Amino acid sequence: MNSVITGNNINNTWKYGGGIANSGTLNLYFSTIADNYAYDGGGLNAGSIENIYNSIIWGNDIDGSQSNPEIRGAANTLYLTEIAADPSFVLRSTATKTIPQSDGDYRLTCPDPGTTCSNCVDTGDETNKPIGDDDIIGTVRPVDIGSIGDGSNDYDKGAV
Repeated sequence: MNSVITGNNINNTWKYGGGIANSGTLNLYFSTIADNYAYDGGGLNAGSIENIYNSIIWGNDIDGSQSNPEIRGAANTLYLTEIAADPSFVLRSTATKTIPQSDGDYRLTCPDPGTTCSNCVDTGDETNKPIGDDDIIGTVRPVDIGSIGDGSNDYDKGAV
């Protein structure tokens, strides 16, 4: 819960899951897995049971000959952000085959009301909500962002 897993790389052929390599049961709530690198399954190597709620898996990378940059294998991904859509992080820091990264800012952008916000703002629900109703940096959840969503207090997806 409330985890940010970013900038990791596995520089080895036939290694999977740059962010997470799961072989058991994974419960991932309000978390962000982004900009990791692996041979395949840059974000997640799904191995058994994955329960993913209100989380973001996006922008991960793989060896050019593979086909699963975000998730390798089947995953029970409920309330997962559309992994094809850019969630608009403040600052990305993408790992490569040879270089891990650690200087990204994975807060979601939401400029002034009336402008376009991240597609992850105000679109989550309270399923497995964070303990204490706040995100990884202590911002209170849920909150309604003016002109976003339905006018009620909703959760943002991801950890920040």
